[in-house]
Formats: sequence, structure tokens, C-alpha cells
Amino acid sequence: MGIGVAGLVGALTGAVIAAIGIVVTVVEGRRTRRNAEFSVHRDLWWQRWSWVADRALSADVTERERAALMAQALMTPAEPAGRPGRSRARRRRSDTRMITDEPDWRFKQRLGMLEMAWPRLLADPHYGPLMHSTGRVHLLDEFRQEWREREERARARRLRWEASVGEG
Repeated sequence: MGIGVAGLVGALTGAVIAAIGIVVTVVEGRRTRRNAEFSVHRDLWWQRWSWVADRALSADVTERERAALMAQALMTPAEPAGRPGRSRARRRRSDTRMITDEPDWRFKQRLGMLEMAWPRLLADPHYGPLMHSTGRVHLLDEFRQEWREREERARARRLRWEASVGEG
């Protein structure tokens, strides 16, 4: 019986050591993957901001506009990760709030800048694919849709005001 108990204890000890080895391997693998993702993220961040800085210091006005748009795009928060399959545009259409809280005249200025620079930014060999992969291609369409909503709300306010003036 002593040999059987010793064999059982040896087998249990080996199993515990193997389980500890698996846990350590998984934890170390996660840490390595997280460090690699951070390194790639940092390199992409540096590459994007150096592109912006390079274009911002350009003598060409369109290049500076591209840099301003890209800087704004880089500073806006990314899509929430917990909602796969549901695009930002679809969420906005179901939402009654506006995309921005700025006055109409300022929004119209930004829309004009977007309409001038956005197609060239999408055609850029560096940022075009990046914007396509992140779903930012539809940003101009979302701004145009918001402008139509703003115009409709302004028209409704004007009609309400005309009706109130006519009654009084």
C-alpha cells in the first residue's frame, strides 16, 4: 500500500505542477500579447501624428486642411468596442440628438471644410485605407444628414414663429 500512496501523491503533485505551468503560460501569453498590441498602437500613433505634423507645416493650404481634419479625427474617441455589428451611422439615425452641439453657422463651416477636404483625404494612400477600415468613410454623409435635420428644424421653428405672429 505504501507504493500506491506514494504513486498517487506523485501523480497529484505532477498534475498540480502541470496546471500551474498552464496558468503561468496563459498569463505570460496575455501579457506578451498586450505588450505587442501596445507597441503596435504606439508605433501607429507616432506614424499618424508625424503625418499630421508634416502636412500641418506644409506650404500648401489643402495639405494643412487635411492635417486639421486628420488631427480632429485622431482626437475624437474611437467606436465603443462592446457593440459589434452596429455602425455609428445606424445608431445616430435612431437617436434624436444631433451629432454636435455647436451653432448652425459653425456646423455649416465645418461641413464645408469636410466637403472640400474629405474626398482628398479618403484618396490619400496612407489614410484612405485606414479610414475605410475604421468606418470613417461615412462621416461626411452623417454630417450632411445632420445638416438636413438642422435645416428641417429651422424651417419648423420659422413656421411656428410665423404662426404665432399671425395669431397675435
